[in-house]
Amino acid sequence: MAEAAALNADRASTAASAPAKRQSSLLSSIVRIGVVGACCLLANYSSFGAGLALGLLLSNGLWLLHLDFEPYEGYEDLLLNAEFDTETTTAWRNFGLWSAADRFPTACQDLARKVQEASGMAAGQRVLDVAHGSGDSLLLWLETRELKSLTGGTRLAPHVELARKRVGQLLPVAHCRDVHINEGDAVEFVRNSPETFDTIVSIDAAYHFNSRRDFLMASAKRLAPGGRIAMADMVLANDASFSARLGMRALCLLLGAPYANMVTRADYERTLVVDCKLRGVKCEDITDDVFGPLADYIDRRNADPLFTAVVDRKTWGGFVKFGKVLRWWSRGKVMRYVIITADKPS
Repeated sequence: MAEAAALNADRASTAASAPAKRQSSLLSSIVRIGVVGACCLLANYSSFGAGLALGLLLSNGLWLLHLDFEPYEGYEDLLLNAEFDTETTTAWRNFGLWSAADRFPTACQDLARKVQEASGMAAGQRVLDVAHGSGDSLLLWLETRELKSLTGGTRLAPHVELARKRVGQLLPVAHCRDVHINEGDAVEFVRNSPETFDTIVSIDAAYHFNSRRDFLMASAKRLAPGGRIAMADMVLANDASFSARLGMRALCLLLGAPYANMVTRADYERTLVVDCKLRGVKCEDITDDVFGPLADYIDRRNADPLFTAVVDRKTWGGFVKFGKVLRWWSRGKVMRYVIITADKPS
């Protein structure tokens, strides 16, 4: 109960101290997605990408009014983490792995564990977690591994502040006391780090980095010999149509993700091997356990009168519209969701 109260108090305090324009940034994003979603509903699913592009044109005026828009500044993720029968103690922000989960926090933790397993994270290692949000993954690493050191880096100051508070509450009983949480752009933070790491992880974030290739290049330099990078990430489907690519270009503009990051699996692996000089690349496609099931979860929440009676409909409506995008992705001919790892030669 204390953790839940602290989490909600920290969120309220941070939100209250931010300028109103930045507080509404994610809501502005959701409204724009809503406009796009309406256009997509007018489009046949075979031309869903064209619908997204049309939506971008119609929402362009709102886009120009929010050039400083930051899609992850707010705390709307509470709508996905919150449950009526248990206290909310999590602030996860990933798509989740839904092969054995039926609740958002469990699915997000399962995806983090999947990345952890793929990374080979072990006791005594120096670990770097890039773009960890409010710190849920950091808590998981500390609770499950006796690490030598844990370094976190994320871009938004409110997330850094909250992650530091939450990790600070766990440190007295954690095996690892050498923990550092830093604020900064992912690429610049990794590039300028004086440390080397045995394991670098990033969960559901690298497609946002500017650019992902630069992040991978910097990470390769920061890995110790024999070290590994592991990520949950998205790649463009090999058979993505022109309209699908057009739709993704529009969606990337709306969400602030560089379209240059939307590459195929083969191109992604080529970057790791040719540009980053890494070896042993492994890529597991888990699309079927990500996009569609998350869309199902959003639909279930939307059909729950107890839930919809207490949430802000405008904010929640954005998630419902995004569920349409998830359905589009789940058809498999636009985006694929993967767990990808690569090793630095010893």
